Formats: sequence, C-alpha cells, structure tokens
Amino acid sequence: MRIYAVADIHGKKESLETICSVTTRLLLKNLLPLNKETILVAHPPPRGVCDRVANRFNAGSQNLFDFINTTQPKMLLCGHIHEQAGQGFIKDTLVINCAVNTIRAGAIIDLEKGHPPRVNFLQAKQGNAMEAH
Repeated sequence: MRIYAVADIHGKKESLETICSVTTRLLLKNLLPLNKETILVAHPPPRGVCDRVANRFNAGSQNLFDFINTTQPKMLLCGHIHEQAGQGFIKDTLVINCAVNTIRAGAIIDLEKGHPPRVNFLQAKQGNAMEAH
C-alpha cells in the first residue's frame, strides 16, 4: 500500500501540471501509475463529492476529480469544506472528507486486507472532547 499526500492540487481551470508546485509535480510523476491500493491525501475535496458550501454551490477541485476519475486510487482523504464532512465515491475510489465542524471531528479509518475500509467519524462534543461512532 502506498500513501501519497499533496496539499496544492486545486483550481478549476488550470491544468494539474501548472497548479502544482515543482516538488508536487516531481512526486506526482514518481507516483504514476497509481495502483488500486494507493491512498491519496489532498487538502480540497474533488468537485461534486463532499464539497458543497452553504448548501449552495460545489467548491471542490475539478482537476482533482479528473485525476481521481482517471487513476482510481483506493481512497482519497481530504478536508477543507467543513460543511460537507462525510464520504462518497468516484467510481470505486472512496472519498473521505474528514474536515472538522460542529458535528464531526475527523475520522478513524480501519484498513484490513481483503475488506473495504471501515470509516468511523469522530463526533464533536462540547469542550473539544471527541468520541468515535
């Protein structure tokens, strides 16, 4: 299994290559091709999956959506859009937005070979305490 983390995949119109830093481009080049066990970590969610802001518009990255749609890693971990902490799919890729809000305080993800990931979102409680559900 490979976990790959990048913070600067974002934007709507720019190509993936022009919006990423030089370091990220070098890492991305070394990452490809992805396999079905790769876990990708990015700051924003992909466009259309766990990315609604104020229940009015999608604010996720179209470039990240296209990248995930094409490469199909096992999982994408993201955040940024606090209102949409939760999970969804792009084809077979599990997308988990583990942003913190008044209801959720992150996620614990259990990975067991031969089984789908088990996602337990931490529930926010008063006084900054958390509990898994």
